Amino acid sequence: HEISLRGVCASFSDILLSLSPFLISVQWCRRGQCVKQGDEGPRPQHGHWSEWSSWSACSRSCESGVTYRERQCNNPRPAYGGKFCEGSSRSYKLCNTQDCPPNSTDYRAQQCAEFNSKHEVFATLPLKLFFPPDQDVCKLYCFAEGYDFFFALASKVKDGTLCSQDSSNVCIDGLCEVILVGCDRVLGSTAVPDACGVCKGDNSTCKVYKGQYTKQHYTNRKSY
Repeated sequence: HEISLRGVCASFSDILLSLSPFLISVQWCRRGQCVKQGDEGPRPQHGHWSEWSSWSACSRSCESGVTYRERQCNNPRPAYGGKFCEGSSRSYKLCNTQDCPPNSTDYRAQQCAEFNSKHEVFATLPLKLFFPPDQDVCKLYCFAEGYDFFFALASKVKDGTLCSQDSSNVCIDGLCEVILVGCDRVLGSTAVPDACGVCKGDNSTCKVYKGQYTKQHYTNRKSY
């Protein structure tokens, strides 16, 4: 147990073992915790990011798959009033962007069909694709086949689902994201190829030749 006395704290065992209050191992109370002694208490410890994790499995096998990686603000964690890490804890990029085979089932429709066997009602009312209103494009709505009502079956469609039939934007973590992709294929990236064609390169992998080209070029001529 720890005891606080006038803004400082010490363990109960320290007090029992001490012959004088001056022999107590003094610590500071800061935000409800006993921390090491100092003129003004411990200095703030700002958080720093861990290394990125490996990329996740691609969410789709074709058209608009999405993969992500994560990092944690624990290297170290913020402490003593220190700042949290800046930036995002998750990064996304596209994967498996080749066209799906002809006559493939719509990805949103596939997600509706997954519920057909999960509830006795849906077993007798097969579900089909229904595109929701603009404000809910990344929620899963499905029509009951043969009826004029629909169900909201998931608050988020799977990552990589198109926001609408006439858009190339995709749903990621429940939000419709505009597809802005750098040469590294990371969503939201501004990465561009250098003069050598290397993504995010520094123009060091190729040679630039300067001069004047003087060789005359002759066009094909027909003789009559």
